[in-house]
Amino acid sequence: FIEDVKNDTEGKPVKTSSSSWFTCWKSLKHFFWETFEKDKKESELLRNHFKTWWHDLFTLNHEAGTYALENVRDEKAERFRNCADQYPDEIEIRFKAVQVISASFMAFSAGANDIANAAGPVAGTIQTFQTATIKGQAEVSTWVLVYTGVATIIGLAVLGAGVMATVGHNTTKITPSRGVNIEIGAALAVTIGSILAIPTSATQCVIGAVVAVGLCNKSHRNAVNWSLLGKIFCTWVLTPFTSGAVSAG
Repeated sequence: FIEDVKNDTEGKPVKTSSSSWFTCWKSLKHFFWETFEKDKKESELLRNHFKTWWHDLFTLNHEAGTYALENVRDEKAERFRNCADQYPDEIEIRFKAVQVISASFMAFSAGANDIANAAGPVAGTIQTFQTATIKGQAEVSTWVLVYTGVATIIGLAVLGAGVMATVGHNTTKITPSRGVNIEIGAALAVTIGSILAIPTSATQCVIGAVVAVGLCNKSHRNAVNWSLLGKIFCTWVLTPFTSGAVSAG
């Protein structure tokens, strides 16, 4: 390797000590340059990934992807969607950034409500089992909140996509501008109910907001899939009876 160094110096005589320092410097330079090139490539990949994410956030072609929507798409719902008003894409794209904020507000309100709805029965059952008495209020432990929160997240990750696709596509036409109004309206209703300690359902509030936004179209009720809403209402009525029968059994 020292001979290569001597050749690189255009035939000039090189001392052994100098060549050792030069060899060390060349090795360090090679190491840092390779590290720099590697980091540069990784940074470029990360930058491209961010550009792709940013592009997906501010485009309107999400339904072209293959995900839960493809499994629950109802062709009959296209008739109701086509009756809805059409707004320019330039306007809808601007509302996508706003919808990030409104969706966060909706997630916060739904978490405050749904976690309480799930934690209450669990805490009451634990207290009844421990004290052998039934009280009007139960002390909610931290681990109960953690347990119900994790269970809610798992349920959302496993089965939530189909429900969201059904409500977001087959009920009425939902666009970013409509989504902002739906999320803000439902989130306000759920948050007020939580503050006043009024039992509410985030799902029912969202469905009500979806129907209200659908009725705001010029075609009014023709833009809403009422047959699907009838099925949803039937599940709301049957759920308490089904849950009670399973618990009693």
